[in-house]
Parts: sequence; C-alpha cells; structure tokens
Amino acid sequence: MTEFIDPEELPFTEDEVFHAGCLFLPADTARAMATHLGQLGPGVIVSRDERRATWRVAGMVETQWMPLHAWSYPADLLPALASVSPDAASRAQFLTEARWQGVYRYAIVRLQQEALEAAGLMPSRAELMQRATAAAVTKKAKRQLKVGLVVQGPPPPSPTTAMVVAAHAAVAAERVQWSEHVERFRAVGRSRGAASAHADETS
Repeated sequence: MTEFIDPEELPFTEDEVFHAGCLFLPADTARAMATHLGQLGPGVIVSRDERRATWRVAGMVETQWMPLHAWSYPADLLPALASVSPDAASRAQFLTEARWQGVYRYAIVRLQQEALEAAGLMPSRAELMQRATAAAVTKKAKRQLKVGLVVQGPPPPSPTTAMVVAAHAAVAAERVQWSEHVERFRAVGRSRGAASAHADETS
C-alpha cells in the first residue's frame, strides 16, 4: 500500500480517494481529485509542522496535536471513503468524530449565548450589528464591520442539563445522517459490483 496523503488529516491513499470519488464523480474527475490531493499532501504536512513550531514559540500548549485544517474536499468524500473498506471506514470515522466534537461545543456555546440574550445580559447579534452599523460613521469603520465584530460580553452561564441534552441530540442527528450517507455509498458500490459481475458472466 502506498503512503497516506496526510497521515494526520487525510489518512488515505490516492487509490482509496480515487475509488471513493468514483462513487459520486465521473472516473476522470475522481482521478484528478485524488492526484490533486496527493500533490498537495507534502506541502500541507510541512506547513503544519512550521505552524506548530510557531505556536510552540508563542507558548501555546499541546501544539503537537493542533491540526492545520488545510484540507478542502467534497462533503461526500469522507462517507464515500467509509464505504470503501472496513479499514478506511475506521479512519474516516476518526476524522468525523473530531468534527462531531466541534458540533457539540458549538451547540453549547450557541445555547449559552441564547441564555444570556434571554436574560437581557447581552444583546442579540442582530442588535449588536444594528448598533455597530449606526455608530460606523467613517468608511474605514464600515469596512471593518464587514471583516468581523468582536464583542466582550459577560461570562457564559455553566451548561445546564437541558443544554447538554440538546447538544448531544445535535450530535446524534449528525451520526444518523452520517450512517445513512455511508450506507447509500455502500449500496452504490454493491450495485456497481453486481453490474460488473453480470457483465463478466454475459461476455
């Protein structure tokens, strides 16, 4: 087996990416995608190492585990990879688990924000933007609003049981969607395998 494109953030071979891509792309497009990602791999690995070195110098802890998040590929690729083989499925699942952790954290933060707004301790995002827009009298200030708005608010409340339950429900919904997506690609693979076998028998 050839080396993975990126052992940390895209732990699949070009052939695995190609075979997975063929489940939702024309073969020539799938091959071009696999080749392109393979060519990017070495540069991404080097860039991540350089970034981590910078983080360590800055005093950040556990930088050896911090990802670069440099990869961009079709949303169908990971579930398609999970249908290629049990081994590829375990690697795809590992990457997806990390994303689900982010879904959980985001759900908690969003619910904490809503709790602050409901208690009148912090204005809503829409209200903040209205106030900032009204106060932005210069062109420079208006350009900065398009870049982003940082607001220092009160500390968020501790997550309640209801918040935790809701966050887990959000992750559970993602898991169901993932399983359905993977099974759809497995069905495509089985269908194509059956068609190929039939063609061999009749040839």
